[in-house]
Amino acid sequence: MPYDYYNLLESEETKSVSVEELISDDPLGLLDGNDEADSIYTLSHVKPSERLRPDYIAHRKVCKDFDLYEKAFQQIHDDLEHGRRRLVEFKEGDLHEGCYYVLRGVVLYLEQNLAVKQKIEYKSGAKVRREGRRRCIFDNGTESSMLYRSLGKALKLDGFCISDLIEQSEGSVSIDASDVQNGYIYVLRSLSRAPQIRSIRNLYKIGYCSGDVTMRIKNAVHEPHI
Repeated sequence: MPYDYYNLLESEETKSVSVEELISDDPLGLLDGNDEADSIYTLSHVKPSERLRPDYIAHRKVCKDFDLYEKAFQQIHDDLEHGRRRLVEFKEGDLHEGCYYVLRGVVLYLEQNLAVKQKIEYKSGAKVRREGRRRCIFDNGTESSMLYRSLGKALKLDGFCISDLIEQSEGSVSIDASDVQNGYIYVLRSLSRAPQIRSIRNLYKIGYCSGDVTMRIKNAVHEPHI
């Protein structure tokens, strides 16, 4: 009321209005229900994701003794930043106690491996596989007891191994036969004739792909300008 400078709230009589009356007084039909109302819950033109399924990730909980690992994680990040370690493609059989990995952008430490070889019967015959859980410590202060096979699948889909320390001469980075190419870093300049693109000076796209760059950009002409 103190801010009603134009007396909009003043009325000689007060009339109560029900919700039903408010809804019925809808001359433009804004409140009418239709099939489009549910369309926001249906994904259209969305490419199915091949990323991690929920069953690949065990429930994570707070790591109560994280202070024992925090300094080591900080050192791993520093080593990666300064080239003393590098990310290496994860391959089956690369899971080892005491090693570090990157899973979906989060560094993890494989502290304990309780997986053992087990003989499992299938319709196609018996197979010997490693089964069991592993204690994983994550650099965000959580931990998880992930299944051996689930962790391996998750890392293969969206993860890397972190290499051991790389011996380097001061001020130089050495590349030898043990290095494995993971992909390409590319720098692209748009050939679009659209004014909103051509008006931006020094506009470049910097990206990374694991396959051939030519194949990566072959459909660029059909992609949106912005």
